[in-house]
Amino acid sequence: LCPFIIYPQDYNIVWQQCLGRKDFFVHYHSVTRVSDGYFFTIGITADEGVTNHHGLSDIWVIRTDMQYNTLWERFYGGSDADNPRRIVPITDSTFYILGSTQSTDGDVQSGVYGFNDAWVIKINGQGDILWEQTYGTPCWDDINDLLPTPDGGFVLLLRINCIGGDVTQFSGWADVWIVKCDSKGNIEWEKTLGNEGLDNGVNLLINKKGNIMMIGAVEYHGGMVTCHPHPGTQGNVWIVELDMQGNVVWQECYGGSIYEVGVNIIEVEEGYLFSAGCYSNNGDVSGHHNPDNYKYNRYNKTDIWVVKIDSLGQIIWQKCLGGGGYDYPAALFQNAAGEYLVFGNTASNDGDVSGNNSYYSAYDIWLAILNADGELIYQKCFGEEGTESIYYQHQVSQIDNHRYMASSNITNSGGSMQCYYNGFSHNGWFFELKDCDYFAPGIPSLPDGPEKVCTSVSAQSAYNIPVAANSHGYVWELIPEHAGTLSADSTQAIVNWDNNFKG
Repeated sequence: LCPFIIYPQDYNIVWQQCLGRKDFFVHYHSVTRVSDGYFFTIGITADEGVTNHHGLSDIWVIRTDMQYNTLWERFYGGSDADNPRRIVPITDSTFYILGSTQSTDGDVQSGVYGFNDAWVIKINGQGDILWEQTYGTPCWDDINDLLPTPDGGFVLLLRINCIGGDVTQFSGWADVWIVKCDSKGNIEWEKTLGNEGLDNGVNLLINKKGNIMMIGAVEYHGGMVTCHPHPGTQGNVWIVELDMQGNVVWQECYGGSIYEVGVNIIEVEEGYLFSAGCYSNNGDVSGHHNPDNYKYNRYNKTDIWVVKIDSLGQIIWQKCLGGGGYDYPAALFQNAAGEYLVFGNTASNDGDVSGNNSYYSAYDIWLAILNADGELIYQKCFGEEGTESIYYQHQVSQIDNHRYMASSNITNSGGSMQCYYNGFSHNGWFFELKDCDYFAPGIPSLPDGPEKVCTSVSAQSAYNIPVAANSHGYVWELIPEHAGTLSADSTQAIVNWDNNFKG
């Protein structure tokens, strides 16, 4: 007897929408799942024909219901370049928009310090601005993440290149800057992480203890950096835990002798799981699919490195995912079955990757699923001949354990993608992935409605049913059909009874 385990999964595109048109350029996409629908967020460079467009580029926000019908849309910005990163729900009726701005007019009334500042907008459920505030330095600032905090405020993550403005400390070439703000956007404290090397912060997490977890990369040991990157490396994964007062609780670095940068971190039962772009095949890293290609072309030999650590930062297991080409992570999730879903980009069609639709050196979006022990149990590519790519955690949103919404740029059109592309302009591609091998078994309860009807009392009856987890809804049937006429949607049925029917 040869025992084996089958993991039946088959993720497919069940809905898609391309936003944009041929006369403007779309970039910086994100998608956010909220309690009763979605936010689609797009950076748009447009001509004067676009209604309510402010200037060079704007933040375009589209609010939809659960069926993707547009409820409202709005542009935010000024006369210069304004671009989005993500939308973050605070409550069911208030939201933070995180973006960047170079404007000093229009919706940007708080001013800027330099070339590119972080811009946080608080809006209500109708898209009205409640307040807005900018943060940064006189230099170019990279805006990477924002998370709400339990007190109604937020913590903001930037990569900075100089001191000044809101920043009181700068250590070297590039530093990580974390700022804690209250619910009105006022700075409560700010903290610079790094030393004289090239440091980066990419993703934030608020853990179960209420502390802040930052993941990125660090080049050198020394200063406030107490961990030891691999000697001679250009950077290793860097994880720092801080309390809500900005004090460092612990930090650790991971990687090999070339370069690794942390992209995502999530909290799991035994500790944390993180993903990284990985170039090394030594130190903490093993199993790289193309370890000898670095000396020829470093940018074509990246693997996706997935690592599980305990609560003290010790490695439990590690896994390199990819093939002989460029493979890079974007988003990381865990479902109710304890499986890990890794979204990223791939230019490979070997190793762990099969079914890549793109031509040479172009990318497909890649989904890889690992079991709790780090074994690859499923993979699939999405896209066409050109490049489709996602680069940030907030470009993928989890709907439930079996459905995910993603946003991507495109450099092709046709096939499975219903998008426009002419070589100069392109649209944002938004699509829902669903595990079509999964179904919600059974009806959770009997329909809520009258068991017996006397048509002299009421010729019409209404029946309702709660939707089970992971189910879109139900199909209703009246037996026998001649008992009346049935009109129904996925959760409610209305029966108009035939007065001549008895039974």
